[in-house]
Amino acid sequence: MGKLLIIALIVIVVYYFIAQKVSKFKFNSSSIPLSNRENIDINIPTFMLQRLFKKTLMSVGIGFLILFIIIVIASKFKIALLFIPISFYLIGQYFVFSNHIKAIKNQKINYNIKANTLTVSTTDGPRSIINLSTDNITVKEVKTVQKNNGVLMGYFILSNKVTTCYLPYLLVENAETKPFFDKLQLYKREVVTKLFPII
Repeated sequence: MGKLLIIALIVIVVYYFIAQKVSKFKFNSSSIPLSNRENIDINIPTFMLQRLFKKTLMSVGIGFLILFIIIVIASKFKIALLFIPISFYLIGQYFVFSNHIKAIKNQKINYNIKANTLTVSTTDGPRSIINLSTDNITVKEVKTVQKNNGVLMGYFILSNKVTTCYLPYLLVENAETKPFFDKLQLYKREVVTKLFPII
């Protein structure tokens, strides 16, 4: 019973820290119809982020549940220890999700459809512009091994000679960013799969 309470407490603490980050996230949506827009903010609405957070939290909870079951039965059945990597993998989704939220918050990205340019502003650097038509662009995609509860973690790295920006898959959930990510799909890119795609 004591072990169950400890695991429940850990889950609550994890929920609290991610919820704090999500609640501080601000999204400025434009009232202009998407078809008439020239500029698109590459961002994600808070309500979408909250939905993805709940799904990720479910994966983390399952990871802790598996860990609890392993702790309970491992003394009698050593084979249960084989499930420890699965448990840690699911629990680790908290760190990936938290890392990707931080990456989104630390960047302000705007896509100009007409000029085909991406304006990137970061909290610790000057504003820079990536011209998708004329710049020598390098695109790399880093993704996790599988979806967890419908959430696929990963990110794109888009860079030219001057700047590099990181675009978590979470941003793709926003339908308004579709014109930009459709454009990004046209570029050849290196695809890498990692267990924990930390930016």
